[in-house]
Amino acid sequence: MAYFDGRQPVWRLALSPQVPRWAVVERLAENILAASEEGRPGVFLLLGAGGEGKSTAFFQTMEKVLRSDDNWRLLHRRMDNASLSRAWADELPREEGRCWLIASDDADQIAADVYEMAFALQSKGRGDVHFLLCARHTEWRSTKVEQRRWEGLPGYREETLRGLDEADATAIVEAWEKYQDRGMGELAGKTRQEAVAALLAASRSEVSEDEGALLGALLRLRMGDRMKAYVRKLLDRLADREAAKNKGEKLLDAFGYVAAMHTENQLFLSKPVLARVLGIAPRELRSKVLRPLGEEAATDTSGEMVFTRHRAIAEATMDILKNTTRYPVEPEELYEDLVVAAEELFQKGHFIDALGKWRFLSGGRP
Repeated sequence: MAYFDGRQPVWRLALSPQVPRWAVVERLAENILAASEEGRPGVFLLLGAGGEGKSTAFFQTMEKVLRSDDNWRLLHRRMDNASLSRAWADELPREEGRCWLIASDDADQIAADVYEMAFALQSKGRGDVHFLLCARHTEWRSTKVEQRRWEGLPGYREETLRGLDEADATAIVEAWEKYQDRGMGELAGKTRQEAVAALLAASRSEVSEDEGALLGALLRLRMGDRMKAYVRKLLDRLADREAAKNKGEKLLDAFGYVAAMHTENQLFLSKPVLARVLGIAPRELRSKVLRPLGEEAATDTSGEMVFTRHRAIAEATMDILKNTTRYPVEPEELYEDLVVAAEELFQKGHFIDALGKWRFLSGGRP
């Protein structure tokens, strides 16, 4: 049930038998497998907002390719600082019948590397190396590689995820039904057909392209009026967990900073700024903060930026923090702390994304 409550997918979770295989997976895997016969590198890109099911489809597609043909080998880029090199075009072994799939879930970070490597491979006649990429559409469109240049690459194909189709909605409801009322949430007591119709309607009602229609529909239908109670339990758990020993900051503080920015649709909170405001080393942020918050279905990342899993979670969080003294967090001070942290980093010579927006925040609340 953690998946349907919004937990950030990892290999084990995305490939669980209880998690439906999205319809796009079969189509994408077939295209990748067929690319081995085209004599050129293929670049297959999954685009969408956070919480749209991209990462799940990404993991499931890798599994589908590997299980379908044991001649394929996978190189999965997992660390943020891992880069690609044109030298790989020469270093990857070329064997009869063997194919390589290079995969990255934060593809906007390596867009230029992939572009150069794909053209280098194409010039060498390497039709045995292919790419599976995944990124938020906003981050991908803002990379240094212009869209028209990608379109000039013969093997480049995009797949945009937005909302649900009937097949995926039916698969989700069938998965919920296995957990009975606990799984169905607000839809308990409805027929499968009624539940599917409600899920499709909820998905289509999510109007913001920056928020995942899939996750938004899952949360609103399963939680309904219990959303605030769900978030309060989340905050209770975070309040008891330290972000880093001897620093005094809790995971609740970290999540409060993320929620404050996402609630106001200020989507430029970067990892360096969050690490600075928490007083921990940037290299510790992933293990001490981002990973445990992701496990709690609280936050998500895209490149250098940090968000809550969905704006509905952020809004419920800030509503609770503003209207209770239960937690030692002052909502109005969250923005001030972040602005100070961003300015301090800039004064120390660090590059700060959206510095002008941070300085705008310093002049008053958004």
